[in-house]
Amino acid sequence: MATGQAETEAVGQVVEELVAALNRRDRDGARACFTSDALYSPSLAGASSDYHGADESVEGLFRFLDGFRSGQFEEIRRLVDGDGAFVEWRFAGETHDGEERVIHGCDYFLVRDHAIAIKNAFRKA
Repeated sequence: MATGQAETEAVGQVVEELVAALNRRDRDGARACFTSDALYSPSLAGASSDYHGADESVEGLFRFLDGFRSGQFEEIRRLVDGDGAFVEWRFAGETHDGEERVIHGCDYFLVRDHAIAIKNAFRKA
């Protein structure tokens, strides 16, 4: 378990790096934020399984992003405790059909060795 101010800051930093990479649509930057054995559990309706490993986790995230012509994640609040973090967020974007959408959610992150080992996503329908 991570302890101390420096470790708490490191957990927050990797989460910030992931959000920045997603907002840039930077697959390599996002991949660098995950452990090789990462687990991503999406909140998308109809998602039938989790994504395992850094590559699958990033592809799972981009399945969501690829549904939008444009859009950005905005962090509303973050709570870091040890090696875990909860982040409340809002995504505002435009679909390929021109529809403006705003989605609110919360993610739980578990960070190991300065990389995301678990990302469990929850969002309002």
